[in-house]
Amino acid sequence: MKGGAGDYAYFGDIRAAFRSKVVLNPDEMQITLICHPRAVAPVEDVISQRSKKTRMAGIAQAVAAWTAGLDPVIADVSRSLTALLGRARSWLARTEDARRHVAKSAAARALAARTRHAKAVLTHARKTWMLAAKRSAATLSRSHTAWIAGITGALAVTLTSLFIWMSWHSRHIVLADTYISSSNLSLSVEQFVAHTIDSVDKSLTAVIEDIVANGASPEQPRAALAERVRRTPEVTGLMIVDAAGRVRSSSMPLGRRSLNASGKKYFALARSSTGIWLAVGEPVGARATGTHVIVASRRFNRPDGSFGGAVAATINPEYMQRFFSTLTVGEHGIIALQTMDGTLLVQRPHVEDEVGKNYGASVLFKGMLPWASSGVFPMQYETDRLWRIVGYQRVERLPLVVQVALAEDEALANWRHTTFIQAIVVLVMLGVLALMAVVLHRQLQARLVANRKLRATVGELERARVAAEASSRVKSQFLANMSHELRTPLNAIIGFSEMIRDAIMGPVATRYREYAHDIHNCGRLLLGVISDVLDLSKVEVGRLDLHDEQVDLAKVVGDCHRLISERVKTGRLELAIDLPPDLPMLLGDELRLKQIVLNLLSNSVKFTPAGGRVTLSAAVAPDGSLALAVSDTGIGMKPEEIPIALEPFRQIDSVHTRRYEGTGLGLPLARTLAELHGGTLHIDSAPGRGTTVTVTLPPERLIGGRGKSPVIRLSGDIGAAPNSRLGGAPRAG
Repeated sequence: MKGGAGDYAYFGDIRAAFRSKVVLNPDEMQITLICHPRAVAPVEDVISQRSKKTRMAGIAQAVAAWTAGLDPVIADVSRSLTALLGRARSWLARTEDARRHVAKSAAARALAARTRHAKAVLTHARKTWMLAAKRSAATLSRSHTAWIAGITGALAVTLTSLFIWMSWHSRHIVLADTYISSSNLSLSVEQFVAHTIDSVDKSLTAVIEDIVANGASPEQPRAALAERVRRTPEVTGLMIVDAAGRVRSSSMPLGRRSLNASGKKYFALARSSTGIWLAVGEPVGARATGTHVIVASRRFNRPDGSFGGAVAATINPEYMQRFFSTLTVGEHGIIALQTMDGTLLVQRPHVEDEVGKNYGASVLFKGMLPWASSGVFPMQYETDRLWRIVGYQRVERLPLVVQVALAEDEALANWRHTTFIQAIVVLVMLGVLALMAVVLHRQLQARLVANRKLRATVGELERARVAAEASSRVKSQFLANMSHELRTPLNAIIGFSEMIRDAIMGPVATRYREYAHDIHNCGRLLLGVISDVLDLSKVEVGRLDLHDEQVDLAKVVGDCHRLISERVKTGRLELAIDLPPDLPMLLGDELRLKQIVLNLLSNSVKFTPAGGRVTLSAAVAPDGSLALAVSDTGIGMKPEEIPIALEPFRQIDSVHTRRYEGTGLGLPLARTLAELHGGTLHIDSAPGRGTTVTVTLPPERLIGGRGKSPVIRLSGDIGAAPNSRLGGAPRAG
């Protein structure tokens, strides 16, 4: 490098300004250049002192010097990387040696063998399970009988379980009702017995009061006792016994020999304590009948308080039996009145041998009465080994116990009968279920066979449909591809016929001009048919695309009016156009919209007789859509004929009775083009009243603003203004 002292000084300043150091980080493999913290300011000061050219040269020299200083740094980095790579290789070699050493050991080989065995076992088990599952699934899918049997069995088990539960529940309810009935009956009997004994006690108390009033003398006229017995139906006899036990007076005649009651139980009870006591003793005055009697006794005292004797009353057992007979307890039911020690006083049904026996060792007196004065419990009677539900009630303020025992078998008789009938019904239902399962199985088998046949038929039909669609696509593709080849010759025929008809190339005879006119009309007709067929074919193969642009519907209607006016005049029809003045612009394909309107007008003109009326109207619906309607007063259609009219190449008239020419493509093509614009086509028709065809375009096809086409000036061009009639009998176009 050549330069003066100033240049070297400048370079030295730059080098001093760029003093820096390089830091190598082996772990992160990064090289960091750390500049001096104050390097920026000195560099700017040095550069600002030189001219622009000098500064640029100085910067270049400084950058070159700094780059040359990086070479040692790069060499250091390379050496560090090489060292790190050697260390990594050494570590990997040692790791591989260790792995090989471990792999060669016996423990490692045993562990690897066990691992391989476990993997093999797991793989085999998984394959076995999957194979079994697939076989089971295939078996179940193939065997519908298993499904039907399983469902039928589940229903049978459910029905049987429901029947068992309902039977058990109803039995529980019947037993609960029986417990309640037994308790209520025992309470009723207890009240009756308490009332009866209270009446008897009142009679005894009255006799004792009479004795006390006479100075505690046991002598009392028999007539008075008999009168008292007559007034008390519960009592059959009264007697007065003195302290020695001799019967001093009685309501019944006494024999010549005086009676001694000192050994009677009722006398002993009355002498031992106060209050009324009941006891069953030997027949008293009724020996001929041989029946036991119930004796109620109450003591009376002398004026000095000593025992003066007892007044005894014989209770009428028939009186109690008559009440017991009014209660429904069943054939094996028992109503019993007993003393607190277990002695039986009265029982229904009456068994004379059991009256007077002591049942103090029974469950009632040993296990129930000591704990509760009333209750209900089941008990098996030793006499007939029947289980009964026993309701007992202790008589209030009296040493008596009432029990009502209802036989469990009788209580469950109606339940058994009902359960038997229900069981028969369940068996019938199970039989019907089994029969239904068999019928279902047979029907399912038949349906499977029919389904297989149907699948085969559907397969054949599907193949036929695919073949037909392929053929139709080929046909449509052919027609779409032949569009140019078919239209070009026709256009040539039409063009040359126009030249001959109009004598463009020179004079032509009148007859030839007429022939040319006929050729021209037929060519245009054939061109229209071919155009419709080709357009429909393009739609089927998806090759008909819309070229959306702003369209003035009024202009489209005016163009169609001019094209159809000649046919309107020839058919002596009246054509009316009703367009609102603020009709918005449309977004669509103008050619296809014109084709829709022209097809609808042509269809109405063709099927409207002379003197009829065709109306074209348009309006914006409240939802923002545009409705374009073409109505006529033509022949109309039946509702079932409308779908036929919308099918391509179909017409309402038969082949042999057709009155109107055409290929049947006008309405189908108009509907297809409307659907391509996102709209719909609706037909409302009735025979003899005409037809109204409405094309509705969606709101997104409408553009704000009014149309400005020449059709707005229809009054000057065609002879009528919008919202008025165009043409008629005198002027159709």
